Amino acid sequence: MVAEIAVEVDRLTKIYRSLRGGVLALDEVSFSVESGTIFGLIGPNGAGKTTLVKLLVGLLHPTAGKAYIFGVDTRDWRARAYIGYLPEEIKPFTNMSASVFLHYLGFLGGFRGKALKRAVREAIEMSGCDDFVKKNVKTLSRGMAQRLGLAAAFLKKPKLLFLDEPTSGVDPIARKRIREMLLVLRNDGTTIFLNSHLLSEVEAVCDRISILNKGTILREGGIKELTEAGRGWRLSTVEPLSDEVLEQLRNKFSFTIERVNERTLITGPTYNENCNLIVDFLREKGVLLLEFRPHSVTLEEVLIETVEEEETKK
Repeated sequence: MVAEIAVEVDRLTKIYRSLRGGVLALDEVSFSVESGTIFGLIGPNGAGKTTLVKLLVGLLHPTAGKAYIFGVDTRDWRARAYIGYLPEEIKPFTNMSASVFLHYLGFLGGFRGKALKRAVREAIEMSGCDDFVKKNVKTLSRGMAQRLGLAAAFLKKPKLLFLDEPTSGVDPIARKRIREMLLVLRNDGTTIFLNSHLLSEVEAVCDRISILNKGTILREGGIKELTEAGRGWRLSTVEPLSDEVLEQLRNKFSFTIERVNERTLITGPTYNENCNLIVDFLREKGVLLLEFRPHSVTLEEVLIETVEEEETKK
């Protein structure tokens, strides 16, 4: 069975023009997102992530290329019927309570009567806003405001949610709540497009990610695929190795060797007979081993390595 495509981006380009010329924000970006998955967009500041999100939700128009939401061109107003959007920062413009605010947004979205009440109630339950629905929206903490934003984005039960930094500035407890919400929504069939700097959050919830830098997609794939590509082993010693032993190790083996917190860490790419050789060598030198365990890279390490590798090519 062929998976339904929620987002399809085809050579999308965006140039911000000014009297001084133009700034290339996105350069022929192409990728797709399967329906019912959580997709993460990561990259350094200024990579073009927010520009890309704004293009996909229809707040900006591309200079060239096309993008589709469930087969509908993003420049077509009908594409917005599929979308819920949480911008990076929620700034309520009113003195309404959270509940009245959601009813107001629901009314603007076309809900009336019992349907409006039901939509607001379900959005509140989904986002965990129950404990502050009577509070003035301008008095809400950052975590509460983010949950209110999620409730607003979810009001019409969109097939696709765009979330721009949903856990930025949020305390760990609120962050955990938001993460749990995203997984529940994904399990219910909602597609989620997540733009975040918090890579541990991305790693915890996303099925696939794309790494964007200077307007170009450098790498994409599944979380497990990308992090386990660097899977190997790591050995650490009780005390730092002497310069003499370190020199002998470097001459004898091609492993990564570093000193961290008064210990020596030795990392290798794959488990093979060389692992036994290095352990035997260290024992002969009277070195006490603290641990020997499997090791895989984090998403942060994948991002840094990918960006730095691209920079060295230029």
